[in-house]
Amino acid sequence: MSKFKGFDWTELSKVLKLDLDISDKLLLRETQKILLSAIAHSNEKKVAKLIKKFLQALHKESKRINYSAPLWKGMLKIKSDETLIKHTVELLDSMWT
Repeated sequence: MSKFKGFDWTELSKVLKLDLDISDKLLLRETQKILLSAIAHSNEKKVAKLIKKFLQALHKESKRINYSAPLWKGMLKIKSDETLIKHTVELLDSMWT
């Protein structure tokens, strides 16, 4: 069973064990920081795998609800782990259904 439901980006924050009781703005920055730190610490594969699981759930959920499903599907096709992480960080606050 997937740990993601595909509702919004805070699901990634939760899996990364961040404190969800802070403002969304601060939580977003902290989540982005952790995702980017994976590149600096040669942990791209693990983080990219986590992101892809989230994107799969987000794509599935967004197909029913909104127009962004093709974007999430396209991101799943990104082969470079570093590129996937960087684009996820840039689009993170738009990742919701």
